[in-house]
Amino acid sequence: MLARKIRHVLANQQQANAVAARKASSGNENRDGSRAPSSADALRILLVEDDPLIRVGTADMLESLGHSVTAVGTAAQALAALSPDLDVLMTDLGLPDMNGRDLVAACRHQRPDLRVVLVTGDPGAAGEVENAIAVIKPYAEADLERALTALSGTKQ
Repeated sequence: MLARKIRHVLANQQQANAVAARKASSGNENRDGSRAPSSADALRILLVEDDPLIRVGTADMLESLGHSVTAVGTAAQALAALSPDLDVLMTDLGLPDMNGRDLVAACRHQRPDLRVVLVTGDPGAAGEVENAIAVIKPYAEADLERALTALSGTKQ
């Protein structure tokens, strides 16, 4: 378990370094040379991740894809940050103050149309939340992009 966590943290740091280098050199392009979403296509994402390294790395990847990110570390912070203009809730399932399933339920109680991406290290958790897309840790920018593309055009 610890070895997997260390590999994930190191992979996220490498991704964050690559994102920073790409931002410095290429402006608004993704790794494959495609353009990042225009402001009209950009999503407003509430990212909930209790691990600060994973949270920062994920937020950097999402921003490099052209999205606006509000990143928080607890479910309580997420509930306080929930607003009508958010498009996507991206949450870990293992949060310190509330599990991610309960957070999704509380958010959808206020915002039934909120689209959800679960980021988790448990491949079996993918079906635990209705109308949600799962991204399994460790993940890369391309995995996040695929999940958000799958969400585009869908409303709960």
